[in-house]
Amino acid sequence: IDGTVATAPLLVSTTRQQSKKTATVQEQMKSETIAWAFDGPPASGQYQYASFPKSGLRDPLVASRLVRYPSWLSGTWKVESKFSGAKFPLGRKYLDLRVAGAGLATCLSLPNVGYNPAPYTQRYLSTSDGKGAYADSVYNAPRTLEAFWPAAKVDSVQSFGKSVSAVCFSSGEGCTNEVNPSLHDPSARIALTYSAPTRRGPVVQQSMDVTLVDTKCEGETGSVFTAAQTFVQLNVQQDFQT
Repeated sequence: IDGTVATAPLLVSTTRQQSKKTATVQEQMKSETIAWAFDGPPASGQYQYASFPKSGLRDPLVASRLVRYPSWLSGTWKVESKFSGAKFPLGRKYLDLRVAGAGLATCLSLPNVGYNPAPYTQRYLSTSDGKGAYADSVYNAPRTLEAFWPAAKVDSVQSFGKSVSAVCFSSGEGCTNEVNPSLHDPSARIALTYSAPTRRGPVVQQSMDVTLVDTKCEGETGSVFTAAQTFVQLNVQQDFQT
């Protein structure tokens, strides 16, 4: 579960995993328990596009599923995040690594639950009509992961928008507009590789494939914009999804 607050002006965004009962995003943020937001794919079984009900979800590659943020959010922001607490209404016995956030990097939106990172940056780009903004996921995801897990270093990232981008490496190879023009296009799916220590100690390269499958926007009220997003994350080396 992710709650991010940025000021001047104020942005409130939340990430939730799945839902049976619909509630407003603000209600979810204040509630002791989280009402899941949509009847999505089954909680068990490896993630695959074919498992999604045709009536409930559209092609995850379609950029229209992305949150359309207010135009004032366009630009690069310094984000400060502070952990305020977590509750387990059903008890900790139900927690295992298949629960998003229970293990490091099993929830890309909040890779290290309980950790207070140093300030980091996030970027939002203007939509083609200039009347809104969208998250630059290729820029944001590596910075989020490294901020919340300093021992992890991102090796590469790739986006899947209207067209599949080339791989952008941390060395800078494949990252320029000339050689990779679609890298920063609106995208509901990214693939990321990173090197990080494991429980047994050695640093190994790992990868994740993260897809946005549901969006709920409540719009802008004064200086507050509220939205919720649901992601499916395939943790490749561990062979499970969160």
